[in-house]
Amino acid sequence: MKKKLLIVTLLINFSVYSQWQGTGENNGLIGDFLGFPSISVSSTNDVYLAHQGNDQKLDVLMLFNDIWTSIGSDLTTFETRNIQIQIDNNDVLYVVLNEKIDGTSNFAIKVLKYNTGTSSWTKVGGNLYVGATEIVRLKFDSNNAPYVAHTADDKIFVKKFDGTNWSAIGNTNFGESGFIGFDIDSSNTPYVCYASFVNSNAGKASVMKFDGANWVLVGNGGFSSGLSKYHNLSIDSNDVVHVGFDANGTNNGSSTVMKFNGNSWDVLGTEGMNNYSRYNNFLIATDDKKYVAFDEFSDNGLIVKTFNGTDWVQVGNNVTSVSAQNLNMAKAPNGTLFVTYLRDFDKKLYVKKFDTNTLSLEDNIVENSKVSIFPNPASINFTISLDNISIQNIEIFNLLGKQVLFKQVDNKSVIEIETSTFSKGMYLVKIHSKEKIFTRKLVIK
Repeated sequence: MKKKLLIVTLLINFSVYSQWQGTGENNGLIGDFLGFPSISVSSTNDVYLAHQGNDQKLDVLMLFNDIWTSIGSDLTTFETRNIQIQIDNNDVLYVVLNEKIDGTSNFAIKVLKYNTGTSSWTKVGGNLYVGATEIVRLKFDSNNAPYVAHTADDKIFVKKFDGTNWSAIGNTNFGESGFIGFDIDSSNTPYVCYASFVNSNAGKASVMKFDGANWVLVGNGGFSSGLSKYHNLSIDSNDVVHVGFDANGTNNGSSTVMKFNGNSWDVLGTEGMNNYSRYNNFLIATDDKKYVAFDEFSDNGLIVKTFNGTDWVQVGNNVTSVSAQNLNMAKAPNGTLFVTYLRDFDKKLYVKKFDTNTLSLEDNIVENSKVSIFPNPASINFTISLDNISIQNIEIFNLLGKQVLFKQVDNKSVIEIETSTFSKGMYLVKIHSKEKIFTRKLVIK
């Protein structure tokens, strides 16, 4: 009876690590009737959140000892929209935003920079644009120069700060506006993803890059299966360009991720990984792990998935069971994944976190009935056998999510593991093949 109770208790405790948890003192709640949240994490795991406050002005918070602390409130004078916070290569904070011009219906795009020495914010150069509210994206090249991509008058503009002014990169009005994704590769080439309406593209996704003289298409234009929106563009450490978006071509509008193979665009995993989603947010973290967040409009709420090498699998439980909007993710170097969002029905702003270093016995990792572990329970050793599949490496984790064994395997389909030094209890075994990751429970008696 005690042994059964112990196993049940361990399973309950272990499952806690697979759940999304609130940040701060109020289980992730930042406040009511806020807007345009954006989150970013420094190389030292400091977490920052920028958003529109109750008075519609810019507020910036830092998560310090699990308490959200202001590092700037009412940073703008008038109404502020379309906020994005980013951190440069030296861990300096920047915010790009639209601020309303007093007495008019126009908004100005501007960039602010945080000075840690004086704990103050200063404007970077002049206004980038004055007009209607526009989408803005901020990135930094390898020389730490800030770039801003923004929409204006149904066109897309990319500008770089030269130390004094914001200067246009190439043609100043290429493409078509809407939701845009933006990133810069290691050779300082900027890329933009957008919905194209030229040449019968009908709003399908397209990507352009600046080749040093002109903006040119990357692969074919209009490569998505249908009308695309909520575009994100992210480049991994090998300079492979990825885009994430919602497309109407599959499953009535659902999240899809594609990558450029050097000639054309390939779907990563399943095209349309869910049924009728919106507010897609796609992230490639610094460890090259890929994540996508979306609101599943069938009232399943906010869901985050990660790519396991073969397909997209859910990260933990649903972040929220109600519809959410304004989704934004960031991942800390220590492995903690953050997502911020507004609840649809009451516009409350939340920030939740998930420790990707911990593993759950309930994680949605690809399983296959052709995998065998015996004997199980084991005492001295056990054998792993895969039917016609070669093993690359094996990881074993205890119930606290700590790795207790890593073993490189030379593409064998059967391998014996010695366990005489293992403590009694339950473990999670991850078996890596070239194509898939398999998981099995193991009991040491």
